[in-house]
Amino acid sequence: MASFDPGRVEIAHWVINEIPKSFKRQEGTPPTLSEALSPYDVDVARFFERKISESFGRSKHEIQAIPGRATPESVLARLRYERGIIELSVDLGGRLHDSQSGAMSGGLLVVTEGTHAGNPILAVLKLEKEEGARAATAQVEGKSTYSVEYMRDLFLTGRTRVFKVAVFALDDDASSLVGWVCDPQSKGTDVADFFLETFLECELTNDPKVATRQFHAEAEKFINDHVDDPEKKSRYETAVIAELNRHDAEVRLRPFAEGNLDVEDRGAFVQAMRDAGVAPSFVKDIDLIRSRIRRMQYEFEAGVKVSYPADTPEGVVTVTGRDDGRTELLVVDELKNLHSRA
Repeated sequence: MASFDPGRVEIAHWVINEIPKSFKRQEGTPPTLSEALSPYDVDVARFFERKISESFGRSKHEIQAIPGRATPESVLARLRYERGIIELSVDLGGRLHDSQSGAMSGGLLVVTEGTHAGNPILAVLKLEKEEGARAATAQVEGKSTYSVEYMRDLFLTGRTRVFKVAVFALDDDASSLVGWVCDPQSKGTDVADFFLETFLECELTNDPKVATRQFHAEAEKFINDHVDDPEKKSRYETAVIAELNRHDAEVRLRPFAEGNLDVEDRGAFVQAMRDAGVAPSFVKDIDLIRSRIRRMQYEFEAGVKVSYPADTPEGVVTVTGRDDGRTELLVVDELKNLHSRA
């Protein structure tokens, strides 16, 4: 599965486990792990689908398995139907409990299965446990799980928060995992190490800081190497800076090109970016280039350099191409200061 659209997730069934807050003085307090699938309820299924979509709307990191680790191998086996969902859920519940320290919130670990555009997926959600919900168990073929009444008390009150979400699927030849993670509990677009590395035993496919810097560098290279018209150069560079300064968590190459570049340049831009190794979509983090995207700079053959803030109002700086092939840059504003420089 080459890409993941969280709006296309359909949840078919799930297992709920309660994971207590861990303290050193209570190391023996075990998690409460279900022995059977929860009874299906369409409203609860829609709740999980909605929460997955909303969470990934904030941030979406592509992840990959750390080689040789047990948890990704167990998830892979389940997606191939070589392992039972209850067995996997019990293992994951115990692993999450062991991964957390006393500083981390307890809550619910929900292991769900369903489809994405017809392909099987497995999703893992760590949720807040609403303390006011009264526990009620049900028996499924003699095994304990949580009742529909309890699930509705937990999930349909509007008070349950999502702490962490991960979704896994098989790659195109079903030989390995592909996955995505988000962490609404963390600041910005970060993912807690204990959840990603210790619990899931995975790592980020693309470091957001590095991916963002690469996009910026390769986009500017394309503009300078492939665009001759000065006005178009200016417009494209402005679009790149605006994209990086937007509050959106993700950059997607094709939608960016379609929204900002002329038709004749869109395909070449996307291809050039992919040839340079820029991911088709990535989580944005401008920390490494923050100072560089605050200003625009033009450098001319004669050594003249003109620099101005990226958020300068439209009309202050105008760039046009002359008939003789040279570029004319016009600044219309009140002169504030004049300085000589070495």
